[in-house]
Amino acid sequence: MAETMGFDLAAALKGVPDLNTGEEQIVRLPLDAIDPDPVNFYSLEGPDELAENIETVGLLDPIRVRPNGERYTVVSGHRRRAACLLIRDGGNPMFDSGVPCIVEYGEASDAMRRLRLIYANSCTRERSDAEKRREIEETRKALYELQAQGVQFTGRMRDHVAEAVNLTKSKIGRLDAIGHRCHEYILDAFDQGKINESVAYAFSRLDKALQKKIWVNHLHLGYKPEALTAEYVEKLGDLHRKLCTIKCKKSSVGCPCTYAESRFDYAQKLTHFEGVRENCYRGRCCLGCQEIGTCEWACIKCEAERAQAITEADRLKQQRQTDLEMRQAAAERARREHDEESAAIWARIGRAAAETGRNLEGVLDQLWESDGDVQQILRFVSGEEKDVQHYAIEFLDDCLIDLADLLGCSTDFLLGRTEAVKPAACHSEPVTDVTGVGIRIPDDEEGERIATSPSAPRNDSGEEAAAPEARWLTGTPEKEGWYACLGVWADMPERTINYWRGAWYEEKNSRRVLKDVIITKFFPLPDMEE
Repeated sequence: MAETMGFDLAAALKGVPDLNTGEEQIVRLPLDAIDPDPVNFYSLEGPDELAENIETVGLLDPIRVRPNGERYTVVSGHRRRAACLLIRDGGNPMFDSGVPCIVEYGEASDAMRRLRLIYANSCTRERSDAEKRREIEETRKALYELQAQGVQFTGRMRDHVAEAVNLTKSKIGRLDAIGHRCHEYILDAFDQGKINESVAYAFSRLDKALQKKIWVNHLHLGYKPEALTAEYVEKLGDLHRKLCTIKCKKSSVGCPCTYAESRFDYAQKLTHFEGVRENCYRGRCCLGCQEIGTCEWACIKCEAERAQAITEADRLKQQRQTDLEMRQAAAERARREHDEESAAIWARIGRAAAETGRNLEGVLDQLWESDGDVQQILRFVSGEEKDVQHYAIEFLDDCLIDLADLLGCSTDFLLGRTEAVKPAACHSEPVTDVTGVGIRIPDDEEGERIATSPSAPRNDSGEEAAAPEARWLTGTPEKEGWYACLGVWADMPERTINYWRGAWYEEKNSRRVLKDVIITKFFPLPDMEE
C-alpha cells in the first residue's frame, strides 16, 4: 500500500517556485527551443499589448520552463512566450541571443505540475468562465491523482478545489452543474464564449433532450446564440413542463396530450413569446381556446371545434364589414345633407341681399377681413362653387346674427325657418344678439322692448305672433335657466349669455363659473340645449 501523508494544499501552492522543483537556473534560451505545455488550456488572446510593453521595458518576469530532452516546455509564461515571438517576428533583435528563462530541474508529477499551472494563473490573470470551469475539472482530477499516489487530504475536496482555483464554493457549484448537466452543444457554446454563465446554468436545469431541442430550434429560426437570455430559457422550460402535463379532453381516460411538442415548437417560433396563444402560454388544452379558429398550431383532434370557430369568425368579420359600410353610408348621407343645408343658407344670403337692396360684397367686407373668404362666399352665393366643405354652416356660427342685421333680414329666414325675408315683428333698428342662437335682445338697456326668438309662437296664418313683453331685471334670478346678462368687466360694459345655477352664473360655451364680470341686469331666455 502506498504510504500516506498529510498535505497542506494552501501552504504547498503558496510556494509554487519551490514546490518539488529542485535546483533552478536563469539562462537565455532560443525561442525556437521552447514549446508550450500541451496541458495548458488558457487562452493566449491579446498578446499584442503585452508585446508592446516588453519592447518598452523589457521582459521583467522570465519564462519558467522545465527540460524536456533537448528542448524545453513552458511551466508558466505562455502569453509571455507568444508576445516574445511577436516581437521577434516583427524584426526586433532584442531576443536574437535568446529569451530569459528560469529552468526548473527536478522531478514533479504531472498532477503537481498541472496544479502549479492552475494556481499560478488563478492568482495572476483574469480568466473567462470557460477557463474557470476547466480549472475546476483539472484541479479536481489532479487532486484525485495525488490522493491515489498516497497524498492524504484533510477536509472536503471541494474546499481544496476552491482554494486552488481562487473561487467561491457556490461559483464552483454552478460551473460544475454546467459541465456535468449541459448538452454538448450548450457546453461548446459556453466554452467558446457564445453564451454566458447564467444562460448555460439555466440550460443545465433542463433535460438534455429539451436543451438540444431549444438550441436547434433557436439556430434554425436564424437567431444567434448571443440572443439567448436566462429568463427566456427558463420560460421555455416552464412552458414545456406545463404542456407535458396537459391531459387530452378528447380522451375519456385523460391521456397526456400528444400535440405538446408541436405546440412547444410554435411557442418558441414566436420571439420571446410575443403573440403566444393564451392557452399555450398557460399550458392548457386547445379545446375551449378562444383563438382556436385563427391558430394554425391547434391540435388536430379539435378540428371540428376549429372549423366551427372559423365559421363564427367569418360571420363576425362579415357582420363588422356590413356595420362599417352602414356607418360609412350614414356618414356620407349626413355629409351630403349638411352640405345641402349649407348651400341653401348661402343661397338665402344672396336672396336676402337682393330683396333688401344691400350690397352683399360690402356687407361681407364688414364681417371678414380676408378678401379670399369674401370672394369664395360670393361664388357660393352665385352657385359657381358647389363644394362647401370648408364653408359649411359652422363657418357662420360667430357672425350669423350680425350678417342678418347687416342684410336687414331675420336669422329665421337665413336658417330656412320662414320664407319672409323681414317679418313684421322684426325691429327695424339695429339689435344685438348675445345668445349665439338667434334670440334678439334690445340694445337699449333701459328700454322695455319685446324680445323675439326663433321659437316664437305663430298665428293661424303662419305668421309669427307678437312675443310677450319682457323687461331687464335686477338682483338675482328666481329660478335656474338661461339669461342674457348686462355687466361690467374691467370697467367696460359686457353683454353675455349665461346659465344661472341658483347661486352663480356659468359661461355659455365653456360652462366655467363666471368670476370677473359684475352682473347688473339680466333678461330671461327660452330653454336652450346645454
